[in-house]
Amino acid sequence: MTIKKYALENENQNEQNVPEGKPTFDWKKRLTNLWFYVGLVGVVLTATGANPEMFTSWSILIAEIKSLLGNPYLLGTAFLALLGVLTDPTTKGLKDRKDDK
Repeated sequence: MTIKKYALENENQNEQNVPEGKPTFDWKKRLTNLWFYVGLVGVVLTATGANPEMFTSWSILIAEIKSLLGNPYLLGTAFLALLGVLTDPTTKGLKDRKDDK
């Protein structure tokens, strides 16, 4: 019972925090933030099932990349991981807040 109440309160709170107008997706802010890259590398390596042995030689790394590109499931999970890093959790959808500076 309390979980439903908490979920409804958060849903209403999120709706109140979304400003009117057309929000934009701020690539510049993400691409200049070091933590964006840390999160991106972490989730993509995890989603693709990377292991330390992949990075011991160039030939192994190239073979693993080719294997990744030939596997639709791994490409899909890597895409979802990337999407998770890119989205702003404080807004609905994939857009950023308009007034976020």
